[in-house]
Amino acid sequence: TSWGAWRRLGGTATAEPALTASADGSRLVAAVRGTDGAAWISVAGPDAATWSSWQFRGGAFSSGFAVAPSGSSLVLVGYGTNGQLYRNVATVGANATGWGGWVPVPAGATSPAVVAAGG
Repeated sequence: TSWGAWRRLGGTATAEPALTASADGSRLVAAVRGTDGAAWISVAGPDAATWSSWQFRGGAFSSGFAVAPSGSSLVLVGYGTNGQLYRNVATVGANATGWGGWVPVPAGATSPAVVAAGG
């Protein structure tokens, strides 16, 4: 097995991308902040050669994101433009679907990466 050529996923990101395996490990999930300041995700096919179109996850963010599987779910975390840390959970983590909406993370969370990893 060898690495293939780089592939452009399209769109424009305004912060560094986040990448993780899906909750069941069968796919890759990319998350970016778009030019509108909102969260957008794309999910790779099982072969990682094809990707979904960018899916709008909403919100207004001042940072990039952390994304990580948590059990059978997928957790997306980022800082809102108000400085508050927010998270959104996909209940069907294998396909990154069933998103519940953005909710504030309780005070004391240290970073998006720590929250996404379940810390």
